[in-house]
Amino acid sequence: MKHNYLIESVRENLVKYNINNCSILVALSGGADSVCLLHALVTVADEFKLTISAAHVNHMLRGEEAIRDEDFAKSLCQKYNIPFYCERFNVKEIAEKNKQSIEEAGRDVRYSYFESLLALHSISFTATAHHADDNIETVVMRFIRGSGIHGLSGIPFMNNRRVIRPLLNVGKNEILNYINDNGLTYVNDSSNKSCEYHRNKIRNILIPQLEELNQGFKQSLVRNITLYNDTDRYIQEVVQNRFNDLATVKKQYICFLINDLNDEPDIIRHHLLALSIQKLTGGFTPDCARIFDVEKCLLQKNSGVSIGQGISAYVAYNKLYIIKESPSDENSYPLNLNGKTHILNIGTITCRKLTNYNKQKDNNALYLSVNALKNKSLYVRFKKDGDYFYPSGFGHKKNLQDFFVDNKVPRFLRTKIPLILADDDIVCVSSKRADERFAAKNNDTEIFEIIFTEDM
Repeated sequence: MKHNYLIESVRENLVKYNINNCSILVALSGGADSVCLLHALVTVADEFKLTISAAHVNHMLRGEEAIRDEDFAKSLCQKYNIPFYCERFNVKEIAEKNKQSIEEAGRDVRYSYFESLLALHSISFTATAHHADDNIETVVMRFIRGSGIHGLSGIPFMNNRRVIRPLLNVGKNEILNYINDNGLTYVNDSSNKSCEYHRNKIRNILIPQLEELNQGFKQSLVRNITLYNDTDRYIQEVVQNRFNDLATVKKQYICFLINDLNDEPDIIRHHLLALSIQKLTGGFTPDCARIFDVEKCLLQKNSGVSIGQGISAYVAYNKLYIIKESPSDENSYPLNLNGKTHILNIGTITCRKLTNYNKQKDNNALYLSVNALKNKSLYVRFKKDGDYFYPSGFGHKKNLQDFFVDNKVPRFLRTKIPLILADDDIVCVSSKRADERFAAKNNDTEIFEIIFTEDM
């Protein structure tokens, strides 16, 4: 086995990130990069006590060539005597259905498939063959798109989807040298030469032009990526601490006081907004233009903007809400009068019957008269146009919409607050206010205690 530099680089990464005594699923396309990765990991498997398997995804985009790649990957795994997994996905149809590019749809199906294999076979990590040149292409692509410092810090060695990149420190030429020195065979993907795809234009056209302007462009960018990465780690640590101090986090939204955000340095505020979106989406990183759109909202009352990925930002009552959009629930739910009523993605209403209202009063609860609710059907639903009730202590009928406005409930939350009804009458609005007609009185001998707990 020759070309020790590449193997040493893989060893260093495995040691640095404590990858040992575990199982690794290699993402095996059959191309030079993934063949190199598989060979390198098989080579060090005994040393690091690794159990190696491989998975191939056929995107059904290249006809017989794709079948050739699939067969090659299968035979290579048979040669190494390792488990082989394979699945076919019609990526073109998936992309059209989800209104994605071919690249985006292909990436999504690959990683979803890898994650399913990790779960099904109790595998520790997926290893992909991303290398230093891929990192350069990714950073250039993100710069063109308008990424911030986080995007310019490049591809991480490990991410939160349990994906590792053992070849990230070596370049394409070093991989090809390793392939040649060890007599390895691989297949060529003809689509890599096509400039139909955005990344291929960067690889085949833009980067060679940049190298004509500066022969050391790649080396310079690799050094800068390291600096960007160090800078990003420091900023993220500061931002996470400020997020913990300033953010109100709920399952469906994250909220900040506008004055708090405006008191932060511009760079910290920018990253607080980006971090909020990442937390709500499970990792989606918006481009800078989207964050600037959100920051514009801070200057206007009752403004909002769609960010994408089902996320929007909304300003109301001196607060900024980053919201995970969801459809209104038009269902109704029977109320459990002696236990919990769970409402998916909203919360839980806990109801219990008590005696002696004055001695057992809880400030987080509402209390209803059992006598006033006799022979009535109690259930839970959400706001409808025209709803009204008689707020306890208010003295007369009030439109529910006006009640929400007076209590500074943001518009997007008004259809997420559960209402308890008796027949057609609103009995109480979550834990906010009871209806005067049904509220417990001092002379009630039996009462219902109602506590609403939000899903966090």
